[in-house]
Amino acid sequence: MPVFISKILKIVFLILFIAFGIAIPLEVIFGNWIFGPNFSTMNIPRNSYRHFDASHLYPGGGRLKYYRDKYGLRGEYGKPSDIVLLTMGGSTTAQLYVDDKDSWPEVIDAKFAEAGFPISVANAGINGQTSLGHALAFDLWFPLIPGLKPKYIVVYVGINDKRLKASIRYDEMKSPQMSRRVRQYFMNNSALYRLFRLIRGTLNARDAQLLHGAGPKFETKIEWREVSPQPDTEATRMEINEDLLGYGDRIRILAEKIRSHGAKPIFVSQALSSYRVRGGKVYGRLQPDGTIDFHEYSIMTLYNKALMATCAKYQITCFDLGSELKFEDGDFYDRAHNTPAGSRRVGEYIFERLKPIIIPKKQ
Repeated sequence: MPVFISKILKIVFLILFIAFGIAIPLEVIFGNWIFGPNFSTMNIPRNSYRHFDASHLYPGGGRLKYYRDKYGLRGEYGKPSDIVLLTMGGSTTAQLYVDDKDSWPEVIDAKFAEAGFPISVANAGINGQTSLGHALAFDLWFPLIPGLKPKYIVVYVGINDKRLKASIRYDEMKSPQMSRRVRQYFMNNSALYRLFRLIRGTLNARDAQLLHGAGPKFETKIEWREVSPQPDTEATRMEINEDLLGYGDRIRILAEKIRSHGAKPIFVSQALSSYRVRGGKVYGRLQPDGTIDFHEYSIMTLYNKALMATCAKYQITCFDLGSELKFEDGDFYDRAHNTPAGSRRVGEYIFERLKPIIIPKKQ
């Protein structure tokens, strides 16, 4: 072997030796391999500081910030022990493409402060999760957050539950693929990877989730037409009755989990952007080909009714946002996800119904 090649190899080995000599102690001290909470292979974004460009989703989207802390929570709540209100849900609660300050849990936080009764609000929304995944969080996730004892837990639920079978990998809070589990285990424990993500998230304004932006695109002016004949929800009920019963049972179990955690469960129903109800009549979006899109109105309505019936049966507090909140054009950037304007509407609706529950009446 030539002398110069031998010297180069020695230098390379020396660099690698020094690198590993530095990396291993850093991983042991600052990582979660030995110390710290063991999130194992759970699909929970942690220490995630990211920027997105949402201008392709809605006007004014621009550059926005999305931050999840070391516990996987979103929001400036102080310490976990300070949290009074915890929100749970899927991507409509996690709100990947809405800035931290514009998410509906932050709107609730700001409204309570404006009312002179500030409370700490934290967001535990996870993309794709259903009521099954929310229940598992009390066994797998929340015990890893020291001092977490909220007084109220608001669950924004329904959209993902109607497709539960398609969301199993999220509900188990881990991927069914071994390669993904290994990758997630490394991501959840490596200090160096957290540093890499922090730098990448600070420098880059990209990333995309394929589920976002699917369905009807953002429109500020939509032509709504009355659906004729009107949707037959009872016929749909016959087709999905077993699924509805299962949903009601999962809501009951989740409420029990929340109560056993020492919190008051509060459930909120959901709506999709493809339909409106006016004067008791269902309206859909007029499409270029002349058809009327009222996608999944019947299914969403039945799931919301199942939620409200379960709440009434088991004396659970529920807000029927799905039928009570009147969304406007421009409140959604796709079929399910809200723009900042829609997010504010959701936050203000929930706040108004939380006020008499949380703020004590004057004697």
